[in-house]
Amino acid sequence: MLVKVEEKCSVLGREKNELQSRIEENDEELDELMKKYKAAIQQVDRYIFNRLIDTFNRLIYIQQVDIHIQQVDIHSTG
Repeated sequence: MLVKVEEKCSVLGREKNELQSRIEENDEELDELMKKYKAAIQQVDRYIFNRLIDTFNRLIYIQQVDIHIQQVDIHSTG
């Protein structure tokens, strides 16, 4: 009876160590995935920021062209 208990404890100890190793591996994988995720988010953020800057610059250009056209219209009709 005592031998069976010791065997069971030994088996459980090995299983525990194996599970701990898996958890550590999973944690390392999760850390790597989180690094990749954060890098991807930063890249998307930069892309969106740059697109917004481009859009604002285009809007400013369009406003300047519109102002110029209005000034030309005023001078040509005046």
